[in-house]
Formats: sequence, structure tokens, C-alpha cells
Amino acid sequence: MSVTSHLMAAVFSLIAGLEGSRAMPIAILDRIEDTATFWARSAAILCQKTGDNFCTEHVRFMVANTEPMGMSRIIEYTTNGQTKRVCAVLPPIDQVDPTNLAEAFGTGYPTSDQLPSSEDTQAWLTLYHAAHCLDTDGTPFEEKRASAFASLGLAIIDGDPAFTANMRRSPPRQLAVISGQEAAYWAAGIGERLLLDIWKQEAADRLRSEYGCNVTVVTNTSIDIENIPRQTALDPLETCNPSGTVSDSNIWIWMYGAGGLGVPPKPWTPMKMFANARDAASYAIQAAEDLARQK
Repeated sequence: MSVTSHLMAAVFSLIAGLEGSRAMPIAILDRIEDTATFWARSAAILCQKTGDNFCTEHVRFMVANTEPMGMSRIIEYTTNGQTKRVCAVLPPIDQVDPTNLAEAFGTGYPTSDQLPSSEDTQAWLTLYHAAHCLDTDGTPFEEKRASAFASLGLAIIDGDPAFTANMRRSPPRQLAVISGQEAAYWAAGIGERLLLDIWKQEAADRLRSEYGCNVTVVTNTSIDIENIPRQTALDPLETCNPSGTVSDSNIWIWMYGAGGLGVPPKPWTPMKMFANARDAASYAIQAAEDLARQK
């Protein structure tokens, strides 16, 4: 496997949080083209993860070691008369093609400017496979949960601000649409709601501390983010003279435009709205399950 990117490092951190929050051992496998070497390395990783020395026959059925889009497998084994489960996740290749993902899901994505990057696609798919580690019966609910978790998880990791101006969809939103799952679309909305709220507060904090602006943050709870009207300019009453207003509709102007605060207003770190990765994963998987039941 190549050197792990900052994005994928955060993905693995969220998966570790999911593992802890749901008490499900999740092992991240290495991509190795030689099948025999893949078996041996996978067995070593799985035994290290579980602490059990179960034999390599348990992984000999895993012949998708060269699958470009990655995969996950739940393995049941018995040790000392006790049946246990462990999940193996093989991440996609570094340059995974998002058009292949669209083909796999049977959805169409007509133009290149509507496609997420390979890195975002790799991150989304890895989260998607990890969520399938929680599967028990292969129901549509589980597919909805996996795509919703991946979309929300990528949103709170990536922190892509493009959606604030409503001129381009964020990568989690693009991938949710590619998945064809309504639950994933609304999960992207939950992620974007969390991002809007933290960026509005950060903008207000800076306006108060750096410019002495008596700014008001306009709250909103809607996750229908794409249908929130966006302003084209700041109203004179919204600027710091000496008061101001920061809202869903104008935060992009405060960041990108006349406000001049930068994008985002304060340095971004993955999952910064949560105390730790376990809290982030617990929130994301619960929200994904709620959406999977509703949509």
C-alpha cells in the first residue's frame, strides 16, 4: 500500500472509532497483488487484531485482493468453543475511478465537473466498506446505512466548503448521488449542516475578536442544504457597522467574498466538531441508521 494520505489517515481514525463504538473488530488489510502473500499477510493482520491464532483457511476464500474498489468481509471463526466475528476491510486503489463506482451502483454521472476526486472516492468507499462490517442479514437497510455513514463520515472528515455558495456539490454529496441512496443524500445534508454551524460560529468569533463586530449568528436546523437560498452580496445592515449577521445564506460571502475571512474562517482539522473519533463515529452511524429507517 502506498503512503497513507492525510485524508485516508482520518478515515482510518473514524473506522477505529466505529470499531470502538460498536465493539466490532475491524482490520484494515494491505493491498498485495500476489494472492498467496495476500493470504499470509491478511492472516497475520487478522490474528493481531483479534488476538486469536485462527488458521489461514479462514481467509483463503478472499480472492478479491486486486479488486480496484476494495471490499469488506465478515469472518466467523471458533476458538475454545466460542464463535467470534472479525471484519476485514480492503481499501480501494489510490487512483480509483469514480465513474467505475457509478457503473457499479448503476447510476449515471454525465460530466466530469460533477465527479469527485479519486482520493475522495477512495475515502468514501473505505468508509462504506467499514459500515458493512456491521451487517447481519444483507437487507436494504444495511446498504442504506453503509452509504449514509460513508457520506456523513466523509463530510465531517473532509470539510469541503464548496457547497456553501451552492455553485458546486461537495464530494460527499456527489458520492451520495452516485450511490443512488436517498439516505446517503440526506446524510450529506447532515454533514453540511454541521459544517455550516461550525463555520458560522468561527466567522462570528473572528469578527468579534479581530474587528470588534457585535455579530449575530442566525441559527438554522434544516438539512435540506441545497435549497437554502444563497445571497449574492452582503446587505449593508449585515456588515460590521458596528453590528453584523452571519447566516447559512451569507457565510460563503464572509469566507470567499467581501467578508475576506478566508475558507474556512479557522484552520480545519478532520472531525473538529467532535471530542474524538469515537464520538464522531457513534454520531455518524446512529444518524445513518436513523436515515436508513426513514428513507
